[in-house]
This record gives sequence, structure tokens and C-alpha cells, in this order.
Amino acid sequence: GGPRAYRIADLLRGYLRATHRHRPIVPLRLPGKAARAFRAGANLAPEQAVGQRTWEDFLAERVGTSTGTSGS
Repeated sequence: GGPRAYRIADLLRGYLRATHRHRPIVPLRLPGKAARAFRAGANLAPEQAVGQRTWEDFLAERVGTSTGTSGS
């Protein structure tokens, strides 16, 4: 895994900011055991956070724009 875990809304906000787009982000709460497990972070492996590249670094490289939050 990467060095940080992100909520999907935070990933979307960073992308929209980096691409200078303005779109509403509508929360969608999915039902069921699998969705509940994802919300609880059961899909994450923080002990395996070995990556170095953050989402902000990726966006800055890919879009050519800094989001101003890398390394924080």
C-alpha cells in the first residue's frame, strides 16, 4: 500500500482541485456487510504502508499541478 489512506471524497476533491473543475460530490452510503467492512477500513493494511508516492504527488505529476497538500 501507499504511505496514506484516503477517503474517496478527499481523492475526488483533490482531483477536481488539480484539474480546476467544480462538480458536486454527492455522498452515497452503500448498504450491506461488504460496504460496512469498507467503511470500517477492513480493506486497508496499514502495516503494509510501504509506498512513497502520495495521491497529491501523483496528481502533481499527472496533471502538472500541485494541490498544495503533499507531505502534510
